[in-house]
Amino acid sequence: MSMTKQQITALLDVAKANPQFAIEQAFRFGVASLGDGAAPAVIERAAEMLDYDAECLKECHAPHNNWSGEAEAKADYDERKRVVRALRGMVAGAPKQAA
Repeated sequence: MSMTKQQITALLDVAKANPQFAIEQAFRFGVASLGDGAAPAVIERAAEMLDYDAECLKECHAPHNNWSGEAEAKADYDERKRVVRALRGMVAGAPKQAA
């Protein structure tokens, strides 16, 4: 089963709010098996969005990288960064398309 462009867009929106759920849904609905090499691009875009979100969180809650009194925000930041690394690892391990 492949996803429509609308479903992929919705998945990317969900990824910002709940990255773990987004990853599970991506594979449940077959993003990994999209034709024409689209899956790595979708996964990389999700990683970019989450990375940007994490950096915004850091900028708002930890100016000068000072997380004092911001344990919950730091935990959220760390989780997003872990998911970004996992997503990028998936892209790095994806089969390359023949040119």
